[in-house]
Amino acid sequence: MPPPYDPEKVVTTRQRIAAYSILAFIVLMLLSALVYMLFRFPEGLLLVVEFGLAAWGYYFINPSYQRLFVSSIIVLIILTISFLFGNLFGASVLSNEDTNRMSTRTTETVYFKNGVSINGRIIRSGERGVLIYDPGADRIHFELWDAIRSIEATPPKPLR
Repeated sequence: MPPPYDPEKVVTTRQRIAAYSILAFIVLMLLSALVYMLFRFPEGLLLVVEFGLAAWGYYFINPSYQRLFVSSIIVLIILTISFLFGNLFGASVLSNEDTNRMSTRTTETVYFKNGVSINGRIIRSGERGVLIYDPGADRIHFELWDAIRSIEATPPKPLR
């Protein structure tokens, strides 16, 4: 004859199975996200390491230093994110395809006082001059305002 049925043991076993299933699902999702980041966005792995370091510091560092450590890591994460956005923006300016739509596809023509012109994209304009990317020569030029006669912009064509 089998032992009597105990519903409390079955409920805890079911809960344990559900908890392990959810934990396995979360681990698999994190691993797949890491693999995706490794092949599609390797710079993002730096963020994963920084978040892991922040969690490690929160749990294993002396409580009197936790706030300083975690706030330092948060500043590092903010700096990393700003670097990644700048990197993506620079790559989109220099690329011929507009895959991530971070920058506009306007084409500027810079006319110089000596009659020469450059067709490209203005990356930045400043107090002393203009930083322009010339896709024909695949170069970035800094031109002083004294040498520039005018700048003409052609707006992007609408997507259809």
